[in-house]
Amino acid sequence: LHILASGSKYNLNTHTATVFDSDLVTQTFNK
Repeated sequence: LHILASGSKYNLNTHTATVFDSDLVTQTFNK
């Protein structure tokens, strides 16, 4: 259960990082 929770947290962090990167690219492109 602890491993599953850690895996979910990792996936959430990865998804957040991906969204952040996409926003950063969009802001740079809009400049």
